[in-house]
Amino acid sequence: MSCSHHSGSSYSELNYSAGAKWSKSLTRQRLDNFQGGHFADVNLSSVLFTHRLDGPGFVKLKVWSAPGVTKPSFEEAMKQKFRTTKKTNHWWKVSITVPEYFKQYERVQFEFDPGCEAMIYTTEGIPLQGITGGFGGDRRVEYIIPSDAREEGYHEFVIESSCNGMFGVPWNGDTIQPPDMNRYFTLASADLVVPNQEAWRLMWDFQTLRELVDTLPGNTSLQNKALTTANEIMNVFKRGDASAIVAARKKAEEVFGEGWESKGAGVYEDGPAKSNIWGIGHCHIDTAWLWPYSVTQQKVARSWATQVDLMDRYPEHRFTCSSAQQYKWLEELYPPLFDRVKEKVLEGKFQPVGGSWVENDSNMPSGEALVRQFLFGQRFFETRFGKRCETAWLPDSFGLTGALPQLIRGAGMTYFFTQKLSWNNINVFPHSTFNWVGIDGTQVLCHMTPVETYTAQATVGDVNKGLANHKAMGRAGRDGKVARCYILPKPKHDRPQLKEHDDVKGKGAIYDTLFATKDCLRESDVEVKGLCQTEPGVFKILQLSLLVFGNGDGGGGPLPKMLENLRRIRAVTNAHREVPPVTMGRSVDEFFEDIEKSTKEGKTLPNWHGELYLEFHRGTYTSHGSIKKGNRHSEILLRDVEHLTTLASLYKNTYAYPKHAIDENWEKVLLNQFHDVLPGSAIGMVYDDAEKLYAEVKTSGEALLDEALTVLFPDSLPLHSMAAAKMKYYRNPYNKVIGYNTIFLPRWDIIKIPLNGANTALKAQILQASDDGKEGYAVMQTPASSQIGQLRDPNSTLHAQLLPASVYTNGSDHFVLRNSSVQLTISKGRITSLFDVKLSRELIAEGETGGLVIFEDRPNYWDAWDVEIHHLETARPLEFNNISVVAQGPLRAAVKAEVRYGQSLITCMISLDATSATTKSNSRSLFNFDTVVDWHQRHELLKFELPLDIHSPNATYETQFGYVQRPTHKNTTWDIAKFEVCGHKYADLSEFGYGVAILSESKYGFSCIGNVLRISLLRAATAPDAEQDQGLHNFAFAILPHEGSFLESDVPQAAYLYNSPLRVRVMSSGQDSISSSHFNSPFTISGARNVILETVKRGEYDDFSSPISDPDSGPVTVVLRLYEAFGGHGRVQLNVARHLPIAKAFITNLMEDEEQELTLNQIGTSANDNGDVNAMGCAMTLNFRAFEVKTVKLVIGAPPPPPSPATKKESVFLTPF
Repeated sequence: MSCSHHSGSSYSELNYSAGAKWSKSLTRQRLDNFQGGHFADVNLSSVLFTHRLDGPGFVKLKVWSAPGVTKPSFEEAMKQKFRTTKKTNHWWKVSITVPEYFKQYERVQFEFDPGCEAMIYTTEGIPLQGITGGFGGDRRVEYIIPSDAREEGYHEFVIESSCNGMFGVPWNGDTIQPPDMNRYFTLASADLVVPNQEAWRLMWDFQTLRELVDTLPGNTSLQNKALTTANEIMNVFKRGDASAIVAARKKAEEVFGEGWESKGAGVYEDGPAKSNIWGIGHCHIDTAWLWPYSVTQQKVARSWATQVDLMDRYPEHRFTCSSAQQYKWLEELYPPLFDRVKEKVLEGKFQPVGGSWVENDSNMPSGEALVRQFLFGQRFFETRFGKRCETAWLPDSFGLTGALPQLIRGAGMTYFFTQKLSWNNINVFPHSTFNWVGIDGTQVLCHMTPVETYTAQATVGDVNKGLANHKAMGRAGRDGKVARCYILPKPKHDRPQLKEHDDVKGKGAIYDTLFATKDCLRESDVEVKGLCQTEPGVFKILQLSLLVFGNGDGGGGPLPKMLENLRRIRAVTNAHREVPPVTMGRSVDEFFEDIEKSTKEGKTLPNWHGELYLEFHRGTYTSHGSIKKGNRHSEILLRDVEHLTTLASLYKNTYAYPKHAIDENWEKVLLNQFHDVLPGSAIGMVYDDAEKLYAEVKTSGEALLDEALTVLFPDSLPLHSMAAAKMKYYRNPYNKVIGYNTIFLPRWDIIKIPLNGANTALKAQILQASDDGKEGYAVMQTPASSQIGQLRDPNSTLHAQLLPASVYTNGSDHFVLRNSSVQLTISKGRITSLFDVKLSRELIAEGETGGLVIFEDRPNYWDAWDVEIHHLETARPLEFNNISVVAQGPLRAAVKAEVRYGQSLITCMISLDATSATTKSNSRSLFNFDTVVDWHQRHELLKFELPLDIHSPNATYETQFGYVQRPTHKNTTWDIAKFEVCGHKYADLSEFGYGVAILSESKYGFSCIGNVLRISLLRAATAPDAEQDQGLHNFAFAILPHEGSFLESDVPQAAYLYNSPLRVRVMSSGQDSISSSHFNSPFTISGARNVILETVKRGEYDDFSSPISDPDSGPVTVVLRLYEAFGGHGRVQLNVARHLPIAKAFITNLMEDEEQELTLNQIGTSANDNGDVNAMGCAMTLNFRAFEVKTVKLVIGAPPPPPSPATKKESVFLTPF
């Protein structure tokens, strides 16, 4: 008999049940069965649609199939004859009849699943949204029928379907494989449907609960709550019972909070005042990759139309996108959609970022090309939207040059977003948010999102990773120790030793603003990657992350399900603290501004100095050699075009500077610098397009050059265009050969002159003839004070300045090229000696040989992208054979050598000239390797190597506007990782007193392991381009020994000269067109050899509609770009010749905004090397720090009167830009 002392209690005395225990793991597994799968006919998937109709009474389709792989415009397609069909491909005219009973439902939509990408247009050609077929995570096949059309009961529209998936059409399903050009897609649905909107919302509820369960640590309260709630939803749900869906959704509110959905976008206004995670929609569209440029143009329209549509449905949605080129395509090809995008830009919802023409490769473009990426990009954004970008944006580029911070700041931006270094395959990059300090000392505020992607899916895992993976660095307290802290999801009372400051009490923002003294932190409670000190002994946890979400690479962008998921995640954090809060409706710029403010303008952040080297994709420095050559040669051609057309526009008033043509050429070059084109990691179709663009640039650029040179030197002709110039060339008056030097360095060159039919006066200047008598060699000198090189007459004075070259052979396998400076020996097919004659020093390591070497090249996966470290274990030296003497000297000695390997033939013309590499007093001659390769290898890598008798811990490689030094040893994993690196025109290994450089005119891949200096010449990947690098290649490289270390050498100048051939012309000796002004260099610099004048161009904002002689032409300006090349300070005088009257001069930023006026000092006359009067009109003093870039704008006009001695101003030190 029992007796109760608590008669009011409802707690039962007897209990015969089994209890409320559960199997957590089995319950988690059960969640897999609520959608799709084996139970799709009875679970939630079975009720997602209320009605589905596809009969001809409701859906009518007419189709026109575009021929081949053409991409016709909407206007072109509408002119074609469409035929009636039910389901097929390409351009579709769609007619929809909406049944009367459909009007009762919340939504009616057309479901179109072609298995590929598509675009929906109005019948007037206005793009409405994109379609992505198939059943991947990027699926979007619904088009919502407008409410007015639904009421009317009839709707017409047009669909363009493209036979490519989001990632092209790889032939075997592996994304990076070459495309299947015979791929067919199937139209899976073209149906009029009524979605069960409440069922879809339950699906999104359930998905968020699943993600909470899968993401949060086991047995935390929120994880358990999410799991039990999801399980109860499955119990409540009954197919066919609409009230069960309502009840299930009510269950979900136990996690999300009651009434959360009714708040809509207002859900982000509840909860924590500050958020760790800032969500920003993004659509990374590779400008070309597994698809050509023409497909990207369609992807842009599809993706951006979709985002404009989502902005109207989700007020909190903010979308950011870079690449001015893509905006320009939209403007040109889809004007109505561009107008809609522009409206959203002006509303602050569609946010341009990046400030560049494309998301370019950062390793290989020249410094000037990087400037133009920003100049063209920022100019486009400013002219279309009235605003320049503030945040630079390169999330997917394969490493980032240390020159970028200075250029970013010079382009008017302070912030930088990237993330590719999360792909490192050896070391983990140590920072998330930091000050990136460039090679010159300029910094930008950089964020590498801890989410480690620019295509996040807006899941709970993504949001949580933004905090859990953050690498915020700590600072030491008084005892020098740094606390480690990991913010556990514990309530405050569980860790009373942590103290909050008053300014954040009650706000729940513990993840961002928790303060604690170091001494009170227990490791059992904490484990952060760091804390930032706010006062002695006190630290502030700073962990802000940018969640960049949306389908990308192939476009698409955010989907409704992502925006729905983020609302639910925010609702969870408004009621729970285990997930970091996410905010929406803000901009990337605001994100960085918040970081800047909270870190005292970056003072509490760590610094990273120099390049951001990607430990991955090292093969991209070499893949597709012809594209690398096209890039380098186009950059130099456009530099020369701008130089000469600028002078022509100033010297001849009737000549109009061809700004439009120059800009068109630059845009083509900048486009091809996209980070999957220039690196060689795209499909073959892309390179067909790229080669065509380079050919167009070459044709246009050469024509512009010829026109400008004809203006400067009337009736002159290119020396080697004999087919066109034959008759004039043979006439006696045409006996004067000149060369225009487009760089501002003195030089000596050996010039080839065709001899067949040449007149006597020309032949008299020949010092050496080829064995067949068809060509002669002459010496051309360009003095420091002139841009014009002229042939030197043979005399004793000339011979005293030359280093006569000769070649010796034993007649079989031993050849020696020699002058009084250097000597190279090839014995038994290998380079056995590189000898400095002046110093009697051998430069090849004892017992070693140099020459060509082949390696196995089999990356772990990313074929065109990667050269893996294990390739170094497979070296196989190649031997020169069939060596023959082709030039005996004295101006040029040369041998021709061949290497047959596999199915390939390599031919090298190895030559030595009687001139030194530069006019520096102790400069040595270089050995040039003109190389022709008929290449038919697969997965092999061709290099040239020199094992040198030089010891140094670092080798030096040219980068944009400077150089970078990288280790030659393997002390640390960071050192090991740099076994293949990028360089531009030179790579150098030096010790005290001596060094050797390899110069390149089109190659970018180098390495120096120990004492072995190598240049990478050709690869042979088969994916994604099955025929990469197959066929004929022409390129050159050179060996330059030099006395003194690198900093004492002339390597940068020699590399400039090597890449800048003279523009050689033939003309009449009696012409008076070469005035003294033409001989005089318009610009010279003096005072420091470490400063280089890189660029001469007309001002960006001049009026180019008419020649400068037109009184309405407006101000005329010339822009010069100079930089310090050796890594030290320099004070130079920039001199401008008298024939260019300068009214004013300014230091500008890269956008050519005037920042500081320079003092102009008038200069008297002096005699130049030829005894002519070289009258320098004015000069200005410029002060440089290491690797600093300066842009100077000269305003042409009457110079100001000279200041009196008493009032003469001193030039002041100039800050960058």
